[in-house]
Amino acid sequence: MRHVDKIRSRRLPGYLYAVVATLLCLATAIMPAQAANFLKGNHVHLTSLHRIDGDVYAAGETVTVDGSIDGDLLAAGGSVTCAGEITGSENVAAGDFSHTGRVDGSIRVFCSEAEIEGYVGRSVLFVGSILKVGQAAIIRKDINAYGYRVDLAGTVMGNVKIKAERIKISGQIDGDVVLDADESIVIRAPAVIRGNLTYSSAEELDLEAAGVTVLGEVTRLEPKDEVDAADQEAEELTDTVLRFSRLFAAFLFGLILIWLCPTYLQEAFTQLRRRFMVSVATGLLAAAAVVMSAAVLLVAIILSVVGLIMSSGDQAAGGAVLLIFSTLMVPITSFTVVTGGVLFYAGKLLPAFLVGYGLIRIFKHQPRQLGKWQLLIGLAFMSGFFAIPLVGLLFYLAAGIIGAGAIILGIKNCHRNGTKSLAVPDLSQPGNPPPSTPKE
Repeated sequence: MRHVDKIRSRRLPGYLYAVVATLLCLATAIMPAQAANFLKGNHVHLTSLHRIDGDVYAAGETVTVDGSIDGDLLAAGGSVTCAGEITGSENVAAGDFSHTGRVDGSIRVFCSEAEIEGYVGRSVLFVGSILKVGQAAIIRKDINAYGYRVDLAGTVMGNVKIKAERIKISGQIDGDVVLDADESIVIRAPAVIRGNLTYSSAEELDLEAAGVTVLGEVTRLEPKDEVDAADQEAEELTDTVLRFSRLFAAFLFGLILIWLCPTYLQEAFTQLRRRFMVSVATGLLAAAAVVMSAAVLLVAIILSVVGLIMSSGDQAAGGAVLLIFSTLMVPITSFTVVTGGVLFYAGKLLPAFLVGYGLIRIFKHQPRQLGKWQLLIGLAFMSGFFAIPLVGLLFYLAAGIIGAGAIILGIKNCHRNGTKSLAVPDLSQPGNPPPSTPKE
């Protein structure tokens, strides 16, 4: 375990293990369990004298299990070692993981380095950097591994699917094997594969010279790029056209808003500039309301189907109640969801106005706040951020939520003052009088 290539092991940040452990906790929490035992500390150790009934949730710098657990184990830490007996499954998020004991269920591990030398009653799922399945390991069902380097020398009674940079196999596999390696695949004696072997690698394997027995068919998939050069060029062209189409559609929508409701738009722009954090909070509340409305809409649709089924049987009264509830809730929630979608689509225009206004202001002292060039420049600038994978999606959602909050505040203020804008007049435009001083 320790004699590995530390330079290429690609140890993942510690916070990722905490995130995955939290997700595993949530997934396990919805399942029925006898009891729950929570263990936390710098060094958590279940000695060989421990016999625990129920599931165990352990977190610490090191977690060591030498005893027996009549249930599942969910462990998170820098180093997790299991040499005891577990009747359920083993879910681990750690830096290093070692299993030399017995688990009757499955092993699901997310870590940098993992070593399995014991018995696994069901399947193994590995996501990380380095996985080693030793000669003494017995896996009763399948192995699914995704990492940098995978070394399989034990016995697998099911299927094997591995995607890694480097793959080495010298064990016995009863099922089918699918291998996808970016660098190399090595299969050597005394490896025995009783099912079919399908692999993708840069070099073709000479299994006979290596003394490897494969009872099924051997198929090699020629390695190739995900798309050919022509397909990639066509895909990039299509993506560019779609991006410009979305930009042009948003620009036209913004011009329509400027023409139809300049007062509300001006007030919303002022709210975004002067009350930015309030706009963020309002947008988040609106987003939560839309999500809740979508959930209620889904429930109402399901209840309507259930009500129709119940109305033709002995429970006709209950079916009628469900139909009445769904009949009332479906149009209300549908209107809320559609309105929220339009609101959030329009919301991204306000940050675009603000960005365009700030960029033009660099070259012009007092530009218009809600001009077509401000909108176009702002949308073009923001489209570059929207194109960034993942970050662009988050930026897009943030722009829509913040802008929607500003629009809500602008509409509220205009209605409160009899649809008269409270925004500061744009003095740079002709025809806009200076603000008057109220008389005492």
